[in-house]
Amino acid sequence: MTSARSSDPRNTFSASADRYLSSSDHGTGPDLALIRKVAYEHCPALTVDVATGAGHALRAAAPLSGRCIGLDLTMEMLQVTRTHLAGIGITDLMLVQSSAENLPLAACRKTS
Repeated sequence: MTSARSSDPRNTFSASADRYLSSSDHGTGPDLALIRKVAYEHCPALTVDVATGAGHALRAAAPLSGRCIGLDLTMEMLQVTRTHLAGIGITDLMLVQSSAENLPLAACRKTS
């Protein structure tokens, strides 16, 4: 029987945050080209990347998007994302620690 701590995915992802940044599976590939293509065609006012990992999808979409929000389960992953994107000049984004099941986007809505 595994303990709740050892089966908590936050433990796995927080310990491997730096590896996501250098992972060729996550950092390159047809999914990122597709994200760039869709962002280019639609110029979205808002891009939300759920389970952002090291921010590779945000890196692809941000230059063509209005506001960008990255959500991830661990603060360690968000810190890697912030450093990674700031290093290439992408700083106008919101990073939120959250699970995919409990998206806090209502709090991000602009009210008039």
